[in-house]
Amino acid sequence: MTDEAAAARLCALVFSKGKTEGRFVMEVEELTRASDLPQSLLEPAMAWATERDWLWIRLDYVELKAAGIHVAKASMGYPVPPD
Repeated sequence: MTDEAAAARLCALVFSKGKTEGRFVMEVEELTRASDLPQSLLEPAMAWATERDWLWIRLDYVELKAAGIHVAKASMGYPVPPD
């Protein structure tokens, strides 16, 4: 699995959890468990997504940014507007 594919999977997991106080957020520990990715894939995927502004990592939480929401929807088969 590429870093991009793993990062898209992480975005989809955070998105599928739903909004908390108006934001798509998930605890890093919860995301780690839900992803079933080994640490050797998880850390590079999170770094890759952060570098591309798909998500923020804040203390113990991961929050989707607008681009991450777009990626999550696309990877889950939701209709998304063209770029």
